[in-house]
Amino acid sequence: MSRLARAICPCLLALAGCHAILPLPAASDGPGADAGPADLRRDRSALDLRDGPRPDRSDDLPTGDIQRVWTKASGPNPGRIHAAAAAYHSGRGSVILFGGVDHTDTVSGAMWEYKNGTWTELCDPCGSPGPGPRAGHGLAFDEKRGQLLLYGGVEDNWQNNQPALGDLWIWDNVTANPRKHQSPDGASPGPRVEHYFAHDAARGVTVLFGGRDVQAENDSYNKEDLYEFDGTYWKGPFTPPSRPAPRYSYAHSMTYVPDSPGVDPALRGRVVLCGGATGLNGTYYDDCWTWDGTSWTELCGPGVGSGGCTGTPRIVAPLVFDPLARRLLMMGGYNHAKGELAGTWSSSDGASWIQIDPSLPEQRDTMAAAYCLSDQLVLLHGGNGLSCPAPDGGGAWPLDHNCDETLLYVLKP
Repeated sequence: MSRLARAICPCLLALAGCHAILPLPAASDGPGADAGPADLRRDRSALDLRDGPRPDRSDDLPTGDIQRVWTKASGPNPGRIHAAAAAYHSGRGSVILFGGVDHTDTVSGAMWEYKNGTWTELCDPCGSPGPGPRAGHGLAFDEKRGQLLLYGGVEDNWQNNQPALGDLWIWDNVTANPRKHQSPDGASPGPRVEHYFAHDAARGVTVLFGGRDVQAENDSYNKEDLYEFDGTYWKGPFTPPSRPAPRYSYAHSMTYVPDSPGVDPALRGRVVLCGGATGLNGTYYDDCWTWDGTSWTELCGPGVGSGGCTGTPRIVAPLVFDPLARRLLMMGGYNHAKGELAGTWSSSDGASWIQIDPSLPEQRDTMAAAYCLSDQLVLLHGGNGLSCPAPDGGGAWPLDHNCDETLLYVLKP
């Protein structure tokens, strides 16, 4: 069975559980060989799910750099879900979230909007016809054309050997019916679930990599091809000799880095992909790659001799780019030996990663994630992990441990 499953408090940070996060300077070396996960295959309740080493000395941290804190948003939200997808809609100045699975194993077809500190449900169902309930799909905003794109996913999160969906839906206006796209040349990536999905604003194309065409723990369903959508046509598959191994993770494990001054040249104007796995009990990856439209470049991982990026191979860990701090942020995730992971990792070049908070977000994975440019914050919603208590007070695993929080990584007051 697949494991797709699995505001600001300025004066009261300590009382509200907010942690101050101070960026560390970029490391010159990757994680050491002793940073890998221990073999913790035992009772989950005995696991120490904090991921990686703590920063050595907080008084060594710079004071003139961007500083952020994690806090919880208040008020109604999309609820106790995982495997939803989110994207920042620059035309509306808001984060849009679609779909996901709740703690009763009900798959959602609702669309929500986060704007000015408030969640609002926009539609459920969303269009007639429309994409319908789904999970493990991709969501991206096409900056050039002002369109919201949704691709693939599954209709039943827990049905083993379920074929993935292979449809592309486009909202020209999120308050109107979406349209189902049919490529004029008939080409498309085909069925995909838990694929990587991000929009490359510099080149005006939306990039899709990997995923699986069937919802099942079978390595033969994993993909290693890449497609690009230019608003009308799908182009691909692109399979250059050097590329990430076949894998799946989640749309939020790939992000775009703007072509902006001050951004490291290794990242600038590229799509970045980190981590993934061949299956729940298969091979897990601790690597990061960039795609520039022609070739893949491995930034950290066994292929470049670094041994890894964070020291812990992981899957379904959200990856976003913080344009103010000009660095990538990777949060949480899942490792088959450690379970759900906690903490926030940072990298300015995609090659050297430092854990800047060992405990927040608390251990969880499969969160919907986006950088909200209008509010200058990172938004995470939902997810799955033992840090999220069961709604009935019980301990059923995993659906009862869906998370119902919206976490915000905001500028420190």
